[in-house]
Amino acid sequence: MTDVATQTIALPGLSAEAEIRVDCWGIPHIRAENDADLFFLQGFNAARDRLRQIDLWRKRGLGLLAADFGPGYLAQDHAARHFLYRGDMNAEWRAYGVDTQAICEAARRPTMRFVAVKSEEQQASALVFRTRNLLVRQRTQLINAIRGHLTESGWVAPKGPAYVSMLNDLLDDELGASLPPAAVSMFRVMLDLLADLDECITALDKEIAQRAREQETARRLMTIPGIGPITATALMALAPAAETFAKGRDFAAWLGLTPSQHSTGGKQKLGATSKMGERTLRRLLIIGASAVIRARSNRLHQRPDRWQHPTSCLPDGNRLRPRGVHR
Repeated sequence: MTDVATQTIALPGLSAEAEIRVDCWGIPHIRAENDADLFFLQGFNAARDRLRQIDLWRKRGLGLLAADFGPGYLAQDHAARHFLYRGDMNAEWRAYGVDTQAICEAARRPTMRFVAVKSEEQQASALVFRTRNLLVRQRTQLINAIRGHLTESGWVAPKGPAYVSMLNDLLDDELGASLPPAAVSMFRVMLDLLADLDECITALDKEIAQRAREQETARRLMTIPGIGPITATALMALAPAAETFAKGRDFAAWLGLTPSQHSTGGKQKLGATSKMGERTLRRLLIIGASAVIRARSNRLHQRPDRWQHPTSCLPDGNRLRPRGVHR
């Protein structure tokens, strides 16, 4: 039997000379004197192709493909030979961590979505935004501490930073006279810290507003009701590019605002929202949407008194009063 590519092979079992020609598309064409030789060569050719596949798979694992296919496979052979020195891969997966093998499998899939790399400008904006959030949390903790200590001393302070900041003047009056000097000193320390936090938060608010004014995307976002400079900056810093999502519902699912599914048997059962996305961004959008709904339902533009809280016109319920005194 004559192989068109390279060689002549003597096969026991053939009754006459036969020929296998392989065309340019890799399709074999068999010529034989009788049907018995034809079926014999067909089986031989199929077995030879399978053995060649096994041999190529072995060479792929051993890093020997360049010997058959040329220097273009040297890099692949080099990587394959590195794996030869690692031993049992199962032990290596266990050494890397629980999700390592799953990550490698996911990276091989063409439809897998990956996290976009953020630019240095986005990272800087996110740092400014998260620093402000940290200071706001510290201010809230400090206000709660001041109100709690005042309650222990028999005084009830109204909620909110606007009212607590007035305690400096009250410490020189009736409040300071009813408290021990050590307590007055500690309250002044906490109020000084509160003033410093307010100053830092105000400076960061100005910087965030300046960043929002300088960026076209942020200016367009601020045209949406309920979205201001802080939310617009957070969207640009914390959310991926808009091209990542095919529609708005995909973005809502990424934020964790879609309800969890418990449907079965043709019955649709929706639970609470998944809350699986960016928690800070979700909170800001919910606050903005709630403010818009509340403003429209209450028609605040017809009730300007709801916005006026000057210190000289505070209602009695918002004044600092001794505990147990009701007006």
